[in-house]
Order: sequence, then C-alpha cells, then structure tokens
Amino acid sequence: MEELKSSIKQLSDESLLSELQKSGIQAGPILSTTRPLWENKLINLVAKKKGLLTPEGQTEREVNMNYGKVSSNSVDSVPSSTVASQSTCRSEDQNDGKMDEGKKEAPAFYYGVSLPSDADLTNEEVKEAVFTDKIEALKFAKKFKGARFKAFKNQEEANNFAQQVADFSQSPAAKQTALPQGSPDTVAGETGTGTITESLPFKAPKTQDLVKLRKAIETDNRDTFENLVWSNPRYLISSGDTPAILQEGFRYNGLHVCAMRNRPDMCRLLLDTLEDPAFIKLLYTNDTEETRNSRIDFLVDLYLNTPDKGVCETPLHFACKFGHVEIVEILTSHPKLLKNMRNKYGELPVDVVCSRIKDKSKEKEARAKIEELLQGCLV
Repeated sequence: MEELKSSIKQLSDESLLSELQKSGIQAGPILSTTRPLWENKLINLVAKKKGLLTPEGQTEREVNMNYGKVSSNSVDSVPSSTVASQSTCRSEDQNDGKMDEGKKEAPAFYYGVSLPSDADLTNEEVKEAVFTDKIEALKFAKKFKGARFKAFKNQEEANNFAQQVADFSQSPAAKQTALPQGSPDTVAGETGTGTITESLPFKAPKTQDLVKLRKAIETDNRDTFENLVWSNPRYLISSGDTPAILQEGFRYNGLHVCAMRNRPDMCRLLLDTLEDPAFIKLLYTNDTEETRNSRIDFLVDLYLNTPDKGVCETPLHFACKFGHVEIVEILTSHPKLLKNMRNKYGELPVDVVCSRIKDKSKEKEARAKIEELLQGCLV
C-alpha cells in the first residue's frame, strides 16, 4: 500500500490527471490545494481494484458514487434514506435491497456535502455524499472541519457541489500568514476553516463597482482599469486570494472577459498587474518576499485555470472557440496555464477552435494559427 501511495504521489500533475481520466474519474484542476484530494481518490480506486482495501470476508458489492468507488460498508455507515438514489449497487443478487422507485416520491431537496482536501477519511466514510435529509447532511458535514453543505432542487447540481473541494479558495500564502487568535490586528478568515489571517486595508468593492471594471476591460479603457485596481487591489483579488468575479451567474473573472471580448492589451495588463509584487504589497503589507511570491503564483494560477460556472470553460476555451488568436498566444505562452483542461462536455480547447467565431471568412486562417499555437502544448 505504501509503495502504491509513493508511486502516485510522484506523478506529475499532467500524469495524475491522465491516470484519473483513464480510471473514469472526471477530475477538476490539479492545483496545490486540490492535488491531495485527487491523489487520495486514485490511491483508493487502485487499491480497491488490487484488493488492498477489502477486509477478509467482506462482500465484493461496491457503490459507484460520482468520481470514484467506495465499498458497500461505506454506504452502510450512512443511513440509506440519506444517500442520493443515483448511487447504484452491484452485487451477485441484483434485486437485493432494490428500492421501488415508482412508489417513492422525489425528495424536495438534495443536500450536497463538500469536504476539504485534507479531510481525514477512513474506509468506512463516504468521500462525497448527497443527502435527502438536511439533518443527516449537517451531521455528516460536522465530522470534518471546513466542510460545507448546500441545498439543491436538482440532484446533478448537488453531485457537482459535493465533488468540489471545500477549502479550494484558501491560498497557501493565507495559511502561512495565520496569526494567533485574538490578536487586535487580525480578523476571522473567510475560507470557512476558522483560520485567522491578516486584516485587509481595503474593503471589497460592491457589485456595481465591479461592473465598472468589467466595462473598462470590455472597452479597452486602460486608464480606468489602472485607476480602479491600484486604488483598491480587491477589484482583482477576492477573499482567500481568489479572482474577483466580474460577472455573476456564469462567474467570469477578468481573463474570461478579456478572452470573450478579444482584448489582448487588457489581457497582458491584467496578468502584468497580478504578477507585480508592488500590487500585492498594497494589500498585504507585512508579507515576506517568499509569501508574496506564493500569493502571486496561487492567484495567477486561479485566474488562468478556473473554469466558468456555465460550461466549465477556462479563458483558453473562450479564446479558442471565439477565434481570438492573439489571446490564445498570450495564454499559451504563460507557464502556469493548464493546457489540458476539459469543459463539462469533455472537450479540450483544441476541440472547440472557432466553433463560435463571428466572421466566418476569417475562420480558416484563425483556425490554422490557433491550432499551430496549441500543437505540442496540449497533453
């Protein structure tokens, strides 16, 4: 078992993502905060296939839940009325324990429970769960510090929420700068983990203020952009060192807007601003150089690779499908870009090239240039 863990932990991000996909697990971004979760998923799945997690005499029945497989004991540890009916059991007797779906009314709500990446799980606990009983969902969530649960009318949405990492928004730098609780210069962290972090000298902009920034990007208004973000860095940096959302609903960050509207100059300006230590220092005045660089890496990573809420597409997907060659060139040249991200339909950026280009007369030329830029960089 230790040899298996060691071999998986030594995989590169690209290799880990590839192995997860080969195993039928639709993995999200492989980042420093999410990698432990995906490693554990793959370790558990491979260990089960090799029989390393099956105690002597245990039934071979397994439950297929979302990303991975868990033993029937795991499901039995949770009340059967609370596990979403989408989970299916496989056993020698297919009729054993089968529910009469025709006679059961659909639940009013589904409660998805999202767990932190560092959750200490045993073999008898379900890693992701969707419940139909609010009390049971709350009990399960309380077992893990930093866990969250949310109600949905649609089971698929609850499943998607359960597959997210609860502490995804907490940056490594934020954890490093944790200060003693009760210090007069600290405030409670907004990441849901109870971390006490340095208070910020700027207030978060209101939604209407963020609209001004989005319009500045859309209209190529460099002066307005710089005036806004340098007067308050939180126009770009939200809680937990995450990208500010400039368009609610689909949750577009600044790079999504640049890619969709074909604003290469604003795209360069946005990335240059985020990577400027002086800009980060405005918000975190007490950071060491190492911590400041860690924040920059984390933030730029999220800007480049966080998918939108609609079709789960990154800024690179946007630039490719709209045929915006210069944006593709800027994004693919950045070393932190994850080049093999898939949208909700399993499509890579190369799969959607020019699918929504407006000027069809330029499609052939744009497609050739974009595919040339993508060639060799997509794993």
